[in-house]
Amino acid sequence: MSKGKQKRSKVRVPRIYIDTNIARDYSERRDFNSIHLLETIRERKWECFSSPYLMMELCDIEKDKILFNDRVVRRNWTIDRFLRERRKPNLKKEHFEEVDKYLDVFIRSLEFINLWVLDERGWNIALFLSINSNLSAPDVIHFATAFTYGCDIFVTRDDHLMKDGNVILRRKSLLKEMGVKTFKISQPHKALDVLKRLRFKK
Repeated sequence: MSKGKQKRSKVRVPRIYIDTNIARDYSERRDFNSIHLLETIRERKWECFSSPYLMMELCDIEKDKILFNDRVVRRNWTIDRFLRERRKPNLKKEHFEEVDKYLDVFIRSLEFINLWVLDERGWNIALFLSINSNLSAPDVIHFATAFTYGCDIFVTRDDHLMKDGNVILRRKSLLKEMGVKTFKISQPHKALDVLKRLRFKK
């Protein structure tokens, strides 16, 4: 055996992509499995990513909540009327300030999540997915971001995204045409086991 110092092989940490619903679970403390997963990611300093589009989705969600409280709870609108007119929100400055405060709390609670911006190649992948799959535009952006930056696992609670996403991942010719490597899609309560099967320590 050599007496010199042996080089330790660098341990690769997983690249984990977080869908918007998982980030909300953690920030709003609404789902134990998502909270446990993200706490584990934070404690182990694993690489955790999402898209800046997540922030825009959160803005829309928060605006809907504000609008619902203002129209249905305060003004006694019916649900039918709310659904008809929600695309004409007419929110005011104080409402936008509420959205800004919500995002500020969200960002501070999830500082360990990196937001990746799609480059030209990423947008080409997004367009290709939009043409060749049943994914919605928001889901296409998330999927394209995970593909572009070589994530190992995509975590979501969206059953529709999981179903249609797995259809894409099974089409090897499609992945080859995009020039991307595959990844696993998982719900939060199964994610750590999936990572273990991928040879990452649980």
